[in-house]
Amino acid sequence: MPITNHERVGKGMELLQRGLQPFLESELTDAYGPKWRDKVKQLLGDTRLQIGGEGLDVAALLVIMDREWKDLFSTRLGRSHLAIVNELIAVRNSWAHQEAFSNDDTDRALDSVTRLLRAAGAAPEANTADEI
Repeated sequence: MPITNHERVGKGMELLQRGLQPFLESELTDAYGPKWRDKVKQLLGDTRLQIGGEGLDVAALLVIMDREWKDLFSTRLGRSHLAIVNELIAVRNSWAHQEAFSNDDTDRALDSVTRLLRAAGAAPEANTADEI
């Protein structure tokens, strides 16, 4: 049975979460030490997003990257990656609200997922996203 564009984007979001989680945890630990979870709670305080026992969902990871860009991520990632982060926030929101995705929009979203994962050093997830 063929996979829908919405399902393809969902698989991309799963891979993004899996690949970004260790990258963000490492960067946050380097910056804030063992109390990085307290910083995350502060960063997400004005949202419905929370840190759970299993870590952060993809929406939270992207919001943290956006909000901590200048202080944490701009030294490791380029400005174009910030644009990708913001694009993927919009994609994730559209996906979560069950909006339809055209073939072109799906391909672009998955390309952005792949690019951000590669930049974060998550090659296995990036390679899988590239094949969805």
